Amino acid sequence: GGGGGGGCGGDPRQLARSFLSEDVPTVEDALSGARDLIAEEAAEAADAREAGRKAVWITGRLITKEVTAPSADKKSKSSASGVKKVTKASGSGGDNIAVAAAERSRARSADAARDYMSFSRDLRSVQPHQTLAILRAETAGVLRVHVEWDDAPAVRAATRAVAPRPLPPAQAKEVSEAVLDGVKRLLRPAVEREARAKLREEGLRRAVMDFGANLRSLLLAPPMRPAAVVVGLDPAYRTGCKLAAVDATGALVETSVVHLPGHGGGGEAGREAGAKLRAFCERHGARAVAIGDGVGTREAEQLVAATFSRTRTITTAPAAPAPATHATAATPATASQTTRVGWRVVSEAGASVYSASELAVAELPGVDVSLRGAVSIARRLQDPMAELVKIDPQSLGVGLYQHDVKDKELAAELGAVVESAVAAAGVSLNTASVPLLSRVPGLSRSIAERIVAHRTAKGAFADRAGLMSVKGVGAKTFQQAAGFLRVSGASDALELTGVHPESYGVAREALARLLVAGAGADNSHQQPHGSVGGGSGGGVGGGGGGVFIDGDDDDVIFVGSSSGGKKRKREHDGLEGEAGGGLEGETGGELKARAKKGKGRETAEAKRSLAGSVTLEYLALAQPQIERLIGKQEAKRSIVESDGGGDGSGDAVALSCLASDLGVGTLTLRGVLAALAAPGADDRATADPVSLLRITAVSAADLKPGDVLEGVVRNVVPFGCFVDVGVGTAGVLD
Repeated sequence: GGGGGGGCGGDPRQLARSFLSEDVPTVEDALSGARDLIAEEAAEAADAREAGRKAVWITGRLITKEVTAPSADKKSKSSASGVKKVTKASGSGGDNIAVAAAERSRARSADAARDYMSFSRDLRSVQPHQTLAILRAETAGVLRVHVEWDDAPAVRAATRAVAPRPLPPAQAKEVSEAVLDGVKRLLRPAVEREARAKLREEGLRRAVMDFGANLRSLLLAPPMRPAAVVVGLDPAYRTGCKLAAVDATGALVETSVVHLPGHGGGGEAGREAGAKLRAFCERHGARAVAIGDGVGTREAEQLVAATFSRTRTITTAPAAPAPATHATAATPATASQTTRVGWRVVSEAGASVYSASELAVAELPGVDVSLRGAVSIARRLQDPMAELVKIDPQSLGVGLYQHDVKDKELAAELGAVVESAVAAAGVSLNTASVPLLSRVPGLSRSIAERIVAHRTAKGAFADRAGLMSVKGVGAKTFQQAAGFLRVSGASDALELTGVHPESYGVAREALARLLVAGAGADNSHQQPHGSVGGGSGGGVGGGGGGVFIDGDDDDVIFVGSSSGGKKRKREHDGLEGEAGGGLEGETGGELKARAKKGKGRETAEAKRSLAGSVTLEYLALAQPQIERLIGKQEAKRSIVESDGGGDGSGDAVALSCLASDLGVGTLTLRGVLAALAAPGADDRATADPVSLLRITAVSAADLKPGDVLEGVVRNVVPFGCFVDVGVGTAGVLD
């Protein structure tokens, strides 16, 4: 309290005498109890806590110190951490095994934490990955971690809280000592725990984000184009490298095993490995070899390089057209040809999980579990997304400190990322597997199974609307999923784009206006007479329609389809030209008169000609106008890359006016036009340099300063990215 001490003159010892009892027999006991009460009050004061929280982030530093390994005597007396205690029957041999295991575990932890053995940094500048690495090392017992900070602001705030008024010197001294004890013993540890917990929370949140970003990049990696036969090679020393040839659709054709030279199978088998591998690839017309990045990868790549570097080409047999897994058109069959064989090292993370799964058993019945991994590796080169969606995202190894992250949070984040990536790339309704369809927003696994069953029983879907005939697919499900599906081979090109069926009307009207504007500009300045497409078979899209231009005032006269595709002549300024289209029995002059009766008649006729179906030719003709509105770069960017905001190079005013005329938002129209600009194409990049196959192999010893290598980014973390450049060890770019 803030009193003057009454008749005791403020002497704490005199005050304490009035509190003596059987439970508090001495003055020292009374004073000690009073100090404890004041210390607790000081530590729990809200102002003191808040002052401590602010001070720790302003002045705090995270300090680490290496913990020396226990002595030999202590090792023999203590049980290894995390190792089961051995029974008496096992004797000293069991103790030695446990101690050796503990030593190896500690050595691994110490090696992982070698950059943090003497670490000191401001709390505000500690990076998330550093926090997780330090905390993991502390848990392993190789580091001692604490936070140093100036607690003076907390002491002052606590003193004001317990003694708001001045005290006599003797009492003030006792209170001051009690406050210091409360801050040191109670408040400091609590504030430090909060600070460390916040660092850990931020680290885990960043780890989850990194997992998601890396997984998205992995799923959206470019598929192999054109689709071709691939041989998957799962490296192994003792049991040999497993081979699996899959056709252009990913179906398994044959499996085999080759032994690496000098590893298993005898010397002769090793020497013949190259010949056996080459014969296997030739037999199936393989275009590429996908090598898993597990144990023996380096030797396996050297074997592949030696096999195909002596004779770089291989004769491939003509293959049947293979439908793409996503929205791409089927690969046409070609005649026998000599093709260069390349290879890629692909991540085999999760391949063993897939091999033992029920899905793998269903997809590859009768195939040994050791060979299923090679099939998965081959498919990952053909189409990463189609294969990786079959595997639990947490098994793909695309982040750091996975075991520190809560499973529920990680699963939720990665599940959302997979769904987002699948939605961005688009899925072919006629070729996608159940695991891939089940990742489409709005489609559950049971509905995906029904879609595949319906497709198998009744044939390919002709359009998205056909999805409504599948049991369990209602209006709401269709509305959610339709925009992410593509229908390869559909008569209407809109079925190949990312335009949702609900926006087909907007797409057709916008396309009609763009065709009219584009045809008017092209014909008035480049073709004063004639029609887009030319002749009776011309017109927009080659369907017998025509765009007629009046040379005097550059008016568009008519856009539409002709009834018989007959050629007609019209006179203009004494010149005769072929008019490719028009209505039966009408001359060019009559068409002109009809068109000028009402504003926008040409657009109405264009819309009429698009009412049946939109062809790829229509979209190609509209491409220049789309690029003018949204910018050439935006039109060429895939949906995966686009942020919907444009690149600033388009005609924003014209785009806004068109959106207003159509009664839609500018962003909606931009998205529709961007989708129309890339019909029938997989929205993932197809010409990315890192998707190219390798045709030579080097080792780290071959590298010298100044060498330029292409590589594949395997992992991106806060301190840099790991890049596989094909030398056996990934490099780090910071």
